[in-house]
Amino acid sequence: MTLPRRSAAIGSLLALAGCAAQPPEPPLAPPIVTLVACAAPAAMTEPEAAPERPAGDYTQRDVALYVQALHRWGGRGWQRLAAVRDDAARCRAGVDDNDE
Repeated sequence: MTLPRRSAAIGSLLALAGCAAQPPEPPLAPPIVTLVACAAPAAMTEPEAAPERPAGDYTQRDVALYVQALHRWGGRGWQRLAAVRDDAARCRAGVDDNDE
């Protein structure tokens, strides 16, 4: 075998050996994270004025009406709190108000 043939044979063997090697896998891209701020709408968190306390010379009826008004006011507060919690849970779950 002559030198040019031998060089060609060695060159082709080296070229074929390079085909057997695979390049390393590229690193995976980090996952895309979507940040969502779950804030309750302002209308849900506005304070509601407490009922007026009876003042001065008041009767038992005035006190009873005040206690009833206070009870209703507190009940509305708990309902609003439950609505805020539901809104936050829907936001965390990724459900938009327009999807309902």
